[in-house]
This record gives sequence, structure tokens and C-alpha cells, in this order.
Amino acid sequence: MIVEARCSWHDIRLAATGECDECSRLIAVKPTVAVRVFDGDEGEYQRWLDHHRRGYVINILRGLNPKDARLHCADCDSISDPTTPYVTRDYVKVCGDRRAELDAWAIREVGAKIPPCQHCFGF
Repeated sequence: MIVEARCSWHDIRLAATGECDECSRLIAVKPTVAVRVFDGDEGEYQRWLDHHRRGYVINILRGLNPKDARLHCADCDSISDPTTPYVTRDYVKVCGDRRAELDAWAIREVGAKIPPCQHCFGF
């Protein structure tokens, strides 16, 4: 499988030099997992949040029922307090650096797009 190198800030393809045309930053290119599901390991989930503050998180019931699911920004207070258990009870977290990747995951896995958190997205 070929992984296309993309700028995580602008979601555009990097030049052959590894540079983003929008921000002119050199981006370290390494294979990444597009979407990661956290179910049962609070420490790993918190480490992901620490390293992906600009990412996105779907908060969804363990059975993947989209009824009460929400899409959050990774820094949302409702899913990022390190003293609160988030993935060892009723909910799991589906995490990714790009919103489009999580939207695609939701459509593929639960058959619906997940509505955004009103706090994160200002609705």
C-alpha cells in the first residue's frame, strides 16, 4: 500500500521535497495509521491526545451505535481530561488527524456521518 504524504495542517499533498506549499514547512514523512480506535487503554488514549492536539475524536458507544455519538476536536474538554476514564466504560474513541478520515470511517463502520460537538464547532 502506498501512503500519500500530506500536510496535516492543510490536508494537501506534499511536494516531492517533503515541503507543504501552503506553509512552506518541511514535514517529516512517516507512515501513519489514519484512524485509531481506543477501547480499554486509557494511557494510550491520553498519549494519542498529547501528540495529536489538532486531531479529531469520535466519541461513540462501544457497540458503535451512532445515536449519541459526537465528533470532537482532540482538545475538547469533554473528551480530554486526563483524570477521567474515557475508554474503559461505555464509550470508545475513534481518533484521527483529519476530519475526512473519521467521516469516511463512520460511514463505512456505522453507516452514518457523526454530528459535530456543538462546543468544538460552535453551533
